[in-house]
Amino acid sequence: MKQFENKPCWQTIATPQFLQIITALQDAKTNGRTKMLIGSTGVGKTYAINKFFTKFPDNTYVITVSDVYKLEDIIEELCEKIGLRMYTLTAKMASKSKKFRVDKICEKLIEIKSNGDKPILIFDECENMNMSVLKNIKGLYDKLKDNCSIVLIGTTRLIDRMLNINGKKQGRNRDSLPELYGRFKAGLRYIIPVTVEQFNPFLDKYVSDKALRKFICNTLESYRDLNTHLEPVMQEAFENNKPLTETLYKLYHEINY
Repeated sequence: MKQFENKPCWQTIATPQFLQIITALQDAKTNGRTKMLIGSTGVGKTYAINKFFTKFPDNTYVITVSDVYKLEDIIEELCEKIGLRMYTLTAKMASKSKKFRVDKICEKLIEIKSNGDKPILIFDECENMNMSVLKNIKGLYDKLKDNCSIVLIGTTRLIDRMLNINGKKQGRNRDSLPELYGRFKAGLRYIIPVTVEQFNPFLDKYVSDKALRKFICNTLESYRDLNTHLEPVMQEAFENNKPLTETLYKLYHEINY
């Protein structure tokens, strides 16, 4: 039985993926680098971003891109993040073009840089970016080069979209942005895939039941899977003073095999 002296909570473990992402973000912020971090779902991208932001909140701006986001949503959130409240600037702002607002965003970030600070824009889940947003990222890059780090983080679908890989396979004349890919290519890093062996630091910390360890390794594939499946069972074991076993795990998740 794994005993918890205090209420258990999921703690940060320096996995290879976590270290790779944090190192890339630190390099981007410290040295003004452009990065594009590509990894499969569940490797801990968003978790690492959140930890980085917690440690370096000053002039770190994180945008998590939803698949319903349009360009206007990105611009509005950027304005909010950097403290550029458009309605305080001019009454005519509402009628101005997207370009005008993007220019104001860039002016603000360049001002931050000129004051000796190190701004960084981190866009998470970039595979959800539509073509208009990707084109705007290209514009941001061109305007902010050497003044603000830009990091794109997502799955391989982001590169597919930039290079129109699926469109080429289907013989379609679809939009692509190879020039955007070229701007980020030098900073492209593929995040190390997760192996079940890399679960061991978490299992060593939380799970002593050998049957449960084996079952987890045979059924889960990512850190996200491990966290979402194991943490609530840990809480269940703690709150009801029960051993953290394969039986409890299967009972909680209603698994019958």
